[in-house]
Amino acid sequence: MSSEAMYNNYDQTLENSVIKQRTSLYHVMLETPCSNEEYSAVEKNYGQLVLRVAADNAIFAQAITTITQLLLPTKPLQSTSNEDYTIHWISPDEFLLICPENTEFKVETLLRAEMIDDKSHYAIVNVTSGQTVVEISGSRAESILKKSTPYDIHPFILSLGKVVTTVFAKTQVILWRTSNENFSVVIRRSFSDYFWRWLVDAGKRD
Repeated sequence: MSSEAMYNNYDQTLENSVIKQRTSLYHVMLETPCSNEEYSAVEKNYGQLVLRVAADNAIFAQAITTITQLLLPTKPLQSTSNEDYTIHWISPDEFLLICPENTEFKVETLLRAEMIDDKSHYAIVNVTSGQTVVEISGSRAESILKKSTPYDIHPFILSLGKVVTTVFAKTQVILWRTSNENFSVVIRRSFSDYFWRWLVDAGKRD
């Protein structure tokens, strides 16, 4: 079966499923909204793939560009992005690819198809069900994050396109700035409830 046929079969199965998908924060967002006139936090149900590969692997880099129209970021702590995809440098041989909801299986299948003749070592791991993304925006977004992480998020330090792995209260996160007053955070699913409730509390404090 071709990679495209595999994806189409998966897509149809998902569409016909009677099981409704729920994000990791579905329950807590309903009972405890995290927003006011100065800031808001919203969970985004993106697909996420961890890519483990040598940064100088030209075949893999070309496969990424073919599928996402992005270059693999090779400089530390940098990202590349367009309307559909974002790729974060996590370590010298690790990258996080964020893609539109319910496309992660298709992207993984297409990547593996592009790499079918390559004998080098690489790994593509679907971590969508293990992590989630929260977007924090507004005039108080930066001050709320300053209460929660030791990393200096001043625009001169955490500039557009820069991504860092740091701590948020007592959990680990991947953090990046998407605009002057907008940030995105990747959290492990098991800590998402804790993260959200901390964020709600921080938003209530001056």
